[in-house]
Amino acid sequence: MCLYFPMPAKMINNDQEQEYFSRSLTLGLKYLLQTQSINGVWTDFWVPPVGTSDAWVTAYVGLALEKLSASPFLSLKNQLLARKAALKAGAWLLTNNPNQFQGFAFNEKVIGDADSTSYGISLLARLGLTPPPETVAFLWQHYLEGKGFQTYDFTNPQHNWTDPAVDITAAAVRALGETGELTKDQISTFWQKELAPWQQDNGWWSGYWWETPFYATGLILKLWDWAGRPDPVPRP
Repeated sequence: MCLYFPMPAKMINNDQEQEYFSRSLTLGLKYLLQTQSINGVWTDFWVPPVGTSDAWVTAYVGLALEKLSASPFLSLKNQLLARKAALKAGAWLLTNNPNQFQGFAFNEKVIGDADSTSYGISLLARLGLTPPPETVAFLWQHYLEGKGFQTYDFTNPQHNWTDPAVDITAAAVRALGETGELTKDQISTFWQKELAPWQQDNGWWSGYWWETPFYATGLILKLWDWAGRPDPVPRP
């Protein structure tokens, strides 16, 4: 499974590098197409006793392929294949949600969460498929004013999974921006007030669900770039 970050063509110094990069993307696409199920799903992360994740993984990979479908380093044929696979994933999310659009989940055995829901919304929005209003409303239910988004909206406030987290907040704000729920200025405000203050002295952000800071930092910086690269609000 891969997440594709677009590389500007100006960073490719010669034909040999371009060929190497194109081949890498082509092989990555081939693997992802081979591992997609006939109904459009990818699965990963087996966790006892609930099993493997499907909705989060499908949305995550679908987003990578949606971005890959516009890559200048892929042939037109492979661009179309990437787009087709992403659309298939989006269609599955819309028609196979056991939570009746009250958010997407790790899989059908557990309740919906803000992380899976954010990725599902983002994929649908980028594909031009309207996310159900109930799903967007479900995501908002996980927002704690002035603190960010929590993964789960449990009734037990002492549970760690109900704590706001920067990786969840960044994914949620991105999704709400892609649906038009948040304007660019509002995204900038979210970034300044609820993400920038959590940056560590070494420049990284650490998410709750990841052992390394790379995922959270990459997502937060992409959101910062989208918001117009706002200046961080000085820490109190």
